[in-house]
Amino acid sequence: MRASFESIYAALFALGEAVPGIRTASRRLVSAQDVPVESSPALYQVQIQQKAEYQGTTPTAWDLHAMWIVVVAQTDESQPMTPALNPILDAITKTFAPAPPFGKQTLGGLVEYAAIEGSIDISEGVMGGRTVAFIPIHIIVPGF
Repeated sequence: MRASFESIYAALFALGEAVPGIRTASRRLVSAQDVPVESSPALYQVQIQQKAEYQGTTPTAWDLHAMWIVVVAQTDESQPMTPALNPILDAITKTFAPAPPFGKQTLGGLVEYAAIEGSIDISEGVMGGRTVAFIPIHIIVPGF
């Protein structure tokens, strides 16, 4: 029997909460402008898509797509934002490093695969003292 959607998303969120340097983590998205400087960097997790894939005689497999939205805020708007953002992106990348012995992130064995997949979009300098990174996450849940 496959893991519940909620247990999968909760395990993913637990990874995000544990990223070194994150001060605020939530599964409830707020506007970047509403993130106080002292709460930054902030990580928000949102669910994007759940796609069923029938595989004939085996149970349906699922493709899940989530996004981590990272907000970095600072008071000195004359300084570039990416020097504060890049160490957080490095830490997030390490979070998805393959876990032995499987050679891939499995969220504690709940899923077949979880990884950053696709382009990380960054909006630098368009929100004053805020920069936002949109990190796409792909999760494969095998049919059980």
